[in-house]
Amino acid sequence: MNTQLEEAARSLGASRLRVARDVWMPELAPTTLACGAILFATSMGAFGTAFTLASKFEVIPITIYNEFTNYANFALAASLSISLGIVTWLVLFVARRFGASPVAR
Repeated sequence: MNTQLEEAARSLGASRLRVARDVWMPELAPTTLACGAILFATSMGAFGTAFTLASKFEVIPITIYNEFTNYANFALAASLSISLGIVTWLVLFVARRFGASPVAR
């Protein structure tokens, strides 16, 4: 981000909210859109792999998909999604907290 734009807005008396709305949002919009596209492509690829492999065994993403689309059981699909998210964040936290730290030389 161009910090000079933020400094100019501050020197002209813009509040934090105004700086966020008029400087940060336009600066971050292209990056946010690109990250969203990459995230979407990655998740669709992972879902396709799970969908292909799920004919032999049950995996949670396909169970969520089936509950949401085939059975219209939105409450179960939402609870499974939240549970999967919590477990994922917990595993990532434990891996980051107790994993090996890189050695800087």
